[in-house]
Amino acid sequence: MEQMRIGYAPGRCLRSWLESLGYPKTYLRDTGLLTAAGTDTFSRRIIFPLEGNLYGRSIGWAAPHRFLPQRRGGLYDWARLRQQHDVILVEGLFDVAAMRSAGFWNTNCSLGTHLNLQQWEQLCGPGERTIYNAFDGDDSGQQASWQLAMRCTRRGVRTRRVELPQGQDPNGWLAMGATAGMSVSGWRTRDDYPMQGTGGDVLVCPKQPWPEAVLVEYILWQGKQPRRPAPATIQSRLAAVRQWMAFQCGLITPSAGRRNSRFSRPGWRATPERLWRVSVKVPRRQTVPLSQDEVSRFWASFRSLRDLAVVGLTLLNGLRAGEVLGLEREDVLLGRGELRVRGKGRRLRLLPLAPETIQLLDYYLRSERPTNSGSH
Repeated sequence: MEQMRIGYAPGRCLRSWLESLGYPKTYLRDTGLLTAAGTDTFSRRIIFPLEGNLYGRSIGWAAPHRFLPQRRGGLYDWARLRQQHDVILVEGLFDVAAMRSAGFWNTNCSLGTHLNLQQWEQLCGPGERTIYNAFDGDDSGQQASWQLAMRCTRRGVRTRRVELPQGQDPNGWLAMGATAGMSVSGWRTRDDYPMQGTGGDVLVCPKQPWPEAVLVEYILWQGKQPRRPAPATIQSRLAAVRQWMAFQCGLITPSAGRRNSRFSRPGWRATPERLWRVSVKVPRRQTVPLSQDEVSRFWASFRSLRDLAVVGLTLLNGLRAGEVLGLEREDVLLGRGELRVRGKGRRLRLLPLAPETIQLLDYYLRSERPTNSGSH
């Protein structure tokens, strides 16, 4: 506690003490030490001083995390750890306190799962180091761990993911009886992206493909996500992983002649699909047409010529709903039989109008559209 300067704010005492020192109430509100109601911001909280900020963890019913309304700054205690060859990165400051109490003095904290720009530059700054990523064992922590591993690898920083029990964080992991004081090399880790940086963006990857068990674990991990992807999405991701691993292992090489062509190196006959035989069964999509009654009810639901014009643009001209909503009056060129459409990326294109669509739009503009309705 003394090394990390951990304190406690009971509340209902900071304002009176600071005002007795001459600090006005408006200044204390602007700094965030007082709320809009004039009470202490940090009340019944464990306090951790940061570089240019404060962090308070509630022990009551209030919001669990609270910072001053300023930037959170860089990595915790980075000035002392920047020369370390092995750095353990955790999410919260309680994890740092527990890890350092157990003998892991090279533990750092990102104050959450998402690193800001300053923290990212510190982590990938000068010096050769290995990052042991010990984010929480829940779904959000593990997803952030994979993303951080990819980003570090692209920058040439070696990273390893520490496998914590499901739902555990380092603090709870140590409280459950994990061995204190053991070396980093004794951790159960996984090389999620076993690529060693050689400077810049040059990466040296393994010469042998990963075993199928890694791919199976990747499939199961995707199935546990809160927003579980569709089987077709997982299959597409597996194809991308196969292509990447085959290229890194030298099984295929992009041809300089054509963009998408490939040729095998001499002596190799393997293709990306033969690296792993693991796949996800994608159910065949069956298109069920509308019944005659459903079509009748659909046409009977139109209440105005505007509805018919919208359906004509989507059905006969293939416009998306957002493109129809983004149309302006000057985009409709009935005299030329064309339509100016702003699609994805605000790209402008000209579409020819079908005679039926021209007739619908002309009826709508003449009969229903007010003259003072604006540009849309």
